[in-house]
Amino acid sequence: MEPQAKRSRIICSVCSEEFSDGHFRRHALECKKLDFDTTLNQNNDFQENDICNNTFDDPNCISDDEEKIDYNKFFSSHINCAELQNLDEEDIRCFFDNDSDDSFIDSVDNFSDYELSEEESEINTDDSIVNNLNGDTLITKETYWFCRMLVLWQCVYYISDSAVGFLLKILFAFFKLFSVTSEQLKRVCITFPKNMYMMSKMLSKDTENFTKFVVCVKCFTLYDYRECSHILEGLVVTKHCSHEDFPNHRMLHRRTVCNQALLMGVERGPSIKLIPYKIFCYKSLKASLQKFVLRPDFEEVCERWRFREQRDNILQDVYDGRIWDDFNGNKFNFFCEEGNYGLMLNVDWWQPYKYTNYSIGAIYLIFLNLPREERFKGENMILVGVIPDMKSEPPTNTFLLPLVKELKTAWSTGFFVVFV
Repeated sequence: MEPQAKRSRIICSVCSEEFSDGHFRRHALECKKLDFDTTLNQNNDFQENDICNNTFDDPNCISDDEEKIDYNKFFSSHINCAELQNLDEEDIRCFFDNDSDDSFIDSVDNFSDYELSEEESEINTDDSIVNNLNGDTLITKETYWFCRMLVLWQCVYYISDSAVGFLLKILFAFFKLFSVTSEQLKRVCITFPKNMYMMSKMLSKDTENFTKFVVCVKCFTLYDYRECSHILEGLVVTKHCSHEDFPNHRMLHRRTVCNQALLMGVERGPSIKLIPYKIFCYKSLKASLQKFVLRPDFEEVCERWRFREQRDNILQDVYDGRIWDDFNGNKFNFFCEEGNYGLMLNVDWWQPYKYTNYSIGAIYLIFLNLPREERFKGENMILVGVIPDMKSEPPTNTFLLPLVKELKTAWSTGFFVVFV
């Protein structure tokens, strides 16, 4: 059996280090050196296909001599090297989509807790065309379902937001080009989203409403975006983290303030925008619980544990344990009444992308009232929060604070669910 050939390595012309093809591209972005073709040709001995050497007389043909996207403009003078270590290059590009709606960043309220109006959020999937956004924009069933399939394709094959946004621009240009001869394509061109923001706005009816918190990259304290900036000498500047690990410590050096900048100033055109280093997305427990309770037969299934078959001296499930018995009449009468649910907290970390050191944490809850064969299914879990990549696994105490506040309210007064 012949030995497997080793993958070719690429040598960086700046630091003379060897990288694989995928890691070299990431390394080149950090070095602000984006001319991959020169380095690749020096390290890869391959023959070009004869087809590539042919010239085309068609003016509509796309050639390699066209202007390439210059990502150097994304690295503003207001961003130093230390700040870039806390950001992903793709996230920076997403903030600088020239066709995106500036109101998402300009408005503080839109960024911290963006909600569409009732008129905007209504998307009809019937065959008829629905007037939306004061009647100027039409949303058709074909465009709506195409965008849903595009998002599904992105999730299955781990496609980045930048790649999907670029694909949307290509499709929009294609529909606009052929809309002159086709009435159907003309309808699609009017309703088709130009970028990721417009597509997410179109599909907002089926998306989860998360509350976004600004994360301090040093001590991982959560802040509301509206509280992270103030006006100084007529300019909007970022605030610094005021968290103290030991505010009551007797030693003075133990009472130091974090003092880490919470927002980053980035130039975009004539103005400077303040964007967070990291964002923590949190989903309200009350809103999630209301969705589950409104499911058909959900409450009935959660009460089946009361009629289970029990065996002496055998622990078959959590219901046979001592802690469950303490809340089922021994110490508390919590599970003695119907409509009370026991939740189990889980925190898992995973890497959503291949060949990239990018780890994301998920905070989710499961219903212990459900049967064991049902409680761990994806549709029966509550996604509470998404912890961003912090280069190393951070402590989860700060990210659990919003959940703890809601759990205290649920234990003391409970949640009132509105049945519609």
